[in-house]
Amino acid sequence: IIEDGSFIKKSDFLNYLVFTKRNEPVNEMVNNLLAEDKIEKKNYNKLNIKKSLELPNFLGNDCKRYRCLQYKSEFEAIPSTIWKGLIGIEDNRFLEHDGVDHLSILRAFVADLKAMKLVQGGSTLTMQLAKNLFLTTEKKLERKLREVIYAFYIEYKIPKEEILTTYLNEVFWGVIQGVYIKGVKSASLIYFEKSPEELTDFEAAMLIGMLKGPY
Repeated sequence: IIEDGSFIKKSDFLNYLVFTKRNEPVNEMVNNLLAEDKIEKKNYNKLNIKKSLELPNFLGNDCKRYRCLQYKSEFEAIPSTIWKGLIGIEDNRFLEHDGVDHLSILRAFVADLKAMKLVQGGSTLTMQLAKNLFLTTEKKLERKLREVIYAFYIEYKIPKEEILTTYLNEVFWGVIQGVYIKGVKSASLIYFEKSPEELTDFEAAMLIGMLKGPY
């Protein structure tokens, strides 16, 4: 609770609200508080609290590792521009294959054969998810075969919608000041100070584009 008569920095107030459990966009929430005469702008970066405010609680961090931020989302809270963009960039036959895209693997095999080394992987989204959850990133045939087996099993047990949701909640989205960013909601809050459902199409496209080189 912020008591009436307090003065706070507007930037601190907004930064706090970004990472809380709220039912409306931050700017809309602040505008409503201004309209209800609960807060008053004193200058460009100072707010006067005219009526005591009970602030929403922080979101719970779902990441178990040290210096990591992860907020898991349900499929309904992830805009279609995010998951459609992901499919378009990473695995455009995702809705058709059974975990392994045989055409992509054949194309990757030919490219690897020409280069005489591993230059393409041919991994589907499901294979990438299997690798992220259960395997290492080492480039060995044994690891790749296990990745294929896990991908078949995941597709057999889990619907496509859940695979997309899990992938978007688990994928790595870069590091900010030493903090590991995991999942689409964390990335959306960190990079755009918005929940995923508040993103514009341009912002959603920017996030998906980052996955090719999150560092």
